[in-house]
Amino acid sequence: MDPNEALKRTVREFLGRETPPHYGLLITGEWGSGKTHVIKGLIGKPSDDPPSFYVSLSGCSSKADFDQALFSAVYRHLNHPFAQLIGTAIRATTNADAADFKRFLSTKQQGAYVFDDLERANGLSLIDLLRYVNELVEHSTARVIVVANPDVLGGTEFAEFNAQKEKTVGRTLKVVPDLDSAFDCFVTSVSSEPVRALFRREAAAIKDIFRAAGRHEVGGDGQPRLKRNSGFNNLRTLQQALWDIEEILKTQRGFEDAEPARLRAFVEYVLVMALHVKNGNLSEEDLPEDRKSVLTRRMHNTRAGFEFDHPEVDLETVHMRRSALANALFRGHFDPIAIGEDFRRTVTPPPAADTPPWRVLIESFERPAEEVRMAVERLHEQFANFEIVELGEILHAVSLRLWLADIGAIDESAQEVQGGAIAYIDQLVQRDKLPAYDESHTSRRFVSYGGWQIMEHELLGPVRDHLQAQAQVVQITQLDEKGHELLGALPKAPADVGSVLVGAGNPHPNYGHLPIMRHVDPVAFTAALLSLPVPEQHKIGMAIHARYDFGSVRYALRAEETFVRGLDKAIEDAIGRSDLSPIETDRLKKLRRWSLSKAIEHFDTLQETE
Repeated sequence: MDPNEALKRTVREFLGRETPPHYGLLITGEWGSGKTHVIKGLIGKPSDDPPSFYVSLSGCSSKADFDQALFSAVYRHLNHPFAQLIGTAIRATTNADAADFKRFLSTKQQGAYVFDDLERANGLSLIDLLRYVNELVEHSTARVIVVANPDVLGGTEFAEFNAQKEKTVGRTLKVVPDLDSAFDCFVTSVSSEPVRALFRREAAAIKDIFRAAGRHEVGGDGQPRLKRNSGFNNLRTLQQALWDIEEILKTQRGFEDAEPARLRAFVEYVLVMALHVKNGNLSEEDLPEDRKSVLTRRMHNTRAGFEFDHPEVDLETVHMRRSALANALFRGHFDPIAIGEDFRRTVTPPPAADTPPWRVLIESFERPAEEVRMAVERLHEQFANFEIVELGEILHAVSLRLWLADIGAIDESAQEVQGGAIAYIDQLVQRDKLPAYDESHTSRRFVSYGGWQIMEHELLGPVRDHLQAQAQVVQITQLDEKGHELLGALPKAPADVGSVLVGAGNPHPNYGHLPIMRHVDPVAFTAALLSLPVPEQHKIGMAIHARYDFGSVRYALRAEETFVRGLDKAIEDAIGRSDLSPIETDRLKKLRRWSLSKAIEHFDTLQETE
């Protein structure tokens, strides 16, 4: 369903009214949300009768610039009587000839004017602009639409804009980013038919990556943060990224003949990099140097201090060096030789000896029979020796063994493979080799891993559930161990404890959002806290205060409620000690209030709403 259907209907009715509306429309929306695309799809052409004119005010800094922008919109159609009167209309904004302007208005010619990029008209007086628009609205039959993002205007400008808007604008409508429609439009505009076909085939993957690319941003303080809106609303960046990919692929003659999965991996990798470059999250120096750095860093952005995690992108297959990628994304230089080397290494399957057996089996349709046979044997050996430990890799291996059992390629039934997989997971736990579950990354790896969707099988579900449950048990054990480690470290290294509590420095794992304190004895923690020098007590109190914001309490740290309430009670008991001076008592009261009152309030609120 088109999210802008109501807006489009309103604009069509506005443009098609038989009687003059005598008011203008204001179309708002964030930059890149598709405002211009939506409006241009609704208005007519300058050659129509009545005509429609699109005028961009971007870069206008004076009335002369505004005049030029308007003339540029109509100069090819100056034979039209309506266009011939535009000059007199413009002069009216400069108070040149009011009589000519009145004659222009008296013609009562119907026409549509779209004034776009209002907020980018730097230096142009909004009063002059809106006075002109207001004259068109009140004294002519013209249909006037103003397209702008007023949220970016400064305080004085914004107040001025609103004051004038009340006299001119009858309705304000907001464009909602429509990824599906915009994507179809972007693909249609692609000049290369093979690239166009590729984009259409991989539409779902491209849209998923675009949405995922908006999970992170760099704040005004230079620090990383999750975007409040998990989607990426600047559709213009997607269009620009697709242009870059088109130019890259056009340098490689016959690229469309490459193996589809590897070609998709190449496109996805370049798309992720391009989107984060255009969103300002990656500089040229932040681009991975080579394949090894990609695998090591998982696209870790050391400048911003956070990690872009796109588990759906096959980082192990793609070879794209920084130099070729930087030239394309930052300088618009598409070197066919440099790109070709990386492209061929990506789309050409590596030797089986350098490839995990599960990946060879996934690619069995393009591998020699002997390589596939050896991969089956090697996969069996890996299970026997408990060599496969990565969660996503385990699921790939099990799903493939279920498939091999179904087709009779191994001497086991699917039920035996399932039972053996569950026993394998339990053995990994006993051998202390199973990784801990990590909500920030691992959850998606139960669906895909290494750029490949995990093959579904009716017997895989119980294995997946058991693997996740056991990984979560490992996680709980490790988190509890970390909490007790912090308790022991508190008297000796309070600054380090405070940093862990708030996740300072964006470590991995980030314990600032993991329930490490749920099984820590609050009485013992209070005793250790109060044994510290007063300045260190205050620092730990600040860390506790920062740790329990409402979002953390509601989700990741909900399990620490018992610890928080126990800590509050322990400090309250300490306040009642008879050996404390009035000053010490008052200080502890303030420490308790500052450190824990907000956390207690958040937990109380949650209890009331549950």
